[in-house]
Order: sequence, then C-alpha cells, then structure tokens
Amino acid sequence: MKSATGRWVSGDDFFDREGELRVLETRVRDSNHVLLTGQRRMGKTSVLLELGRRLQAEGWVFLFTDVEGATCAEDAIADIAQAVHPVCSIASRFAIGMKRWFDDNVEEVSASEFRIKIRAGLDAGSWRRHGEQLLRDCAKHDQPVLLVIDELPIFLKRLLHQDGKQQRVDQFLSWLRGVLQALRDGSLVLIVSGSIGLEPLVKRLGIPDRINHLYPVRLGPWDRDASVGWGTPVAIRVAGRDELIVSSQHTVIAYDPDTGGELWRCGGNRFEVIPTPVVAAGLVFCTSGRAGPTLAIRPGGSGDVTETHVAWSTPRGSPFVPSPIVVGDYLYTINDMSSVVTCFEAATGELMWQERLGRPLREG
Repeated sequence: MKSATGRWVSGDDFFDREGELRVLETRVRDSNHVLLTGQRRMGKTSVLLELGRRLQAEGWVFLFTDVEGATCAEDAIADIAQAVHPVCSIASRFAIGMKRWFDDNVEEVSASEFRIKIRAGLDAGSWRRHGEQLLRDCAKHDQPVLLVIDELPIFLKRLLHQDGKQQRVDQFLSWLRGVLQALRDGSLVLIVSGSIGLEPLVKRLGIPDRINHLYPVRLGPWDRDASVGWGTPVAIRVAGRDELIVSSQHTVIAYDPDTGGELWRCGGNRFEVIPTPVVAAGLVFCTSGRAGPTLAIRPGGSGDVTETHVAWSTPRGSPFVPSPIVVGDYLYTINDMSSVVTCFEAATGELMWQERLGRPLREG
C-alpha cells in the first residue's frame, strides 16, 4: 500500500467542509482578501484547492503557491512567479519587465525554469518593485484571479529567526498591504493561509495593523460525528485496491489512502468508539460501546453500504475498550462492562459460546 500522507482531495472526494467553503467563496466573490488559518491535517489545502477548482469552472484563474521553503522575500516573489507561469498572458507581461534576466519565450520554459530565471533577477533592492509589478499584472488580467499564498506565517517566522529582528517581517507585510490597497479595483483576490497563526505573530511584534486588510477565517476540526474515534485505522487490500478503515462515531468509513477520498461508509456504530477494527474471513469487524453493536462488514463497496454490505451484526454486548480478536475461524469479544466473553463463528456470526469472566468491573 502506498503512503500518501498529507495529500489533498477535491471534486467528488471533497466532503464535510461545505460550510467553510461557502464562507470562503462568498468572501472571495465579494473581492475580500482573506487570512485562512487552521492546524495541520485539518483539510486546509483541500478546501483551498476545491475552492479554486470550482471558481476555475466559472472562468476564474486560480494560482496556488507554498512559500514555506522561502528564506527571503526574493524567494517568495519567485515562488509566486512560478505559480503564475501557466497563465501565459500574465507571465509574459511580467517577463517583459525583467527583460535583462529573462529573454526566453515564456511558453518554451518550464515553471521551475521560469522561477530560477526570475529569482536571478531579484535582490534586496528590487523585490518590492518587481513583486508589485507581478501582482499588478495579475490584477490587470481579463479574468478574475484568486492567488493563494500558503504557509506565509512559517516564512515570516523564518525571517524573524534569521536575525532576531522584526524589520524584514514588517517590511514584507507592509509592502503586501500597500500593494493590495493600491489594487483594490483590480481583479486580484488574495488568500493568505498557514498552519500557524499570523495574528499571534503580528500581535507579538506590535504590528497587528499590517494584516487588517485580511478577513480572518479559521478552519476548525472535522465534524465531530465524522472524527471521534480512539481505535487505530486498519489498512487492507480488497478487489485490487487499498482501503483505510476508520471506525468512528456512529459510522465506519473506508478511505482511499492515496487521496484521502471516501470510498464507502457504514452506519451502526454507537457514540463512543475505542476498539480497533479487526479483519478476517473477508470481513471487517467493528465494535463500539458502551456494550454496543458488533458489525461484520464486507469491504470493497461504494457510497453508503449500510443496507448492502453488513454480513451480520449483533445489537449489543460488544467491548467498550478492548479490541476484538480473531483466532482461526472464530471472533472473540469481551464486554468489559459486564465481564462477559463471547465467541462467534467469524464468517456467519453464529454464537458458539458465551461465559462470564469473574466479577463484573465497570470502566469509564
């Protein structure tokens, strides 16, 4: 199974973020510049790319750049230029202003080559002028342009740590604010995003007004019903594809580990889900408490499989904390709320035997 941690999802695989997406889309359509914050692994990039995909379908130009690796303002401007490269009309217009360093046909160089050449023409004395021209060229475009600058706070913290002074952070943010204010009537909309907060940084440095032109939007955790669960996900391969099984509150969900997209979901879990799923006999066994149901689910489905892929189930008596185990052809569960061990035939769910394990000890 391939590992693809951190990849985004979009299109039909995008779910559970429609509320935040609507807020962002409204702000962007109203020509508001946005500061989007959210912890890592909260789906921030997926939201931004899905927003871009939808706007592109309506004629917008969507530009995305990640400046986490930038070490100076010149690097950040070059990163933005690389994002602009696919839009030939903007890139060509900008390249004219840097003719001394760039004399190629934009269409004949790759985006990375374009960045290298642009970066060679930038220094501490010229990045503001060329950076402003780049944003002006975006704002003059015939179609509306959404530019996303991801991980800007990480870049700014790097500037701060390099010399221990806030001057370069202040310079970059003041420059960006001034350019955007001058271009308020253009077709450019900016989203600044980051997994660490920009607001705490500027407040600590005493320059909170440097970002007062950005409308703050915070991306919170995934919907609780889709996220609460303490068990370890289980990776399986079935019908020629990999599935990552997560037993969570009210629902068991299988994800595509390459994209993070949802493959199928099955209802039936209880509110508190601690046990880890176990796989045997072509089934995924999921239990939830307290003393709730046991579900035997056939993997490999699509969409909601609650009515089609549950091979067998029991309504009560499953573990609250311990995970079930399979030995040979048999599934064993322990109801730790009443100290009862149960043995099922794994393939059919037939009850083989059930016994009490001493005095009941209630947990939780």
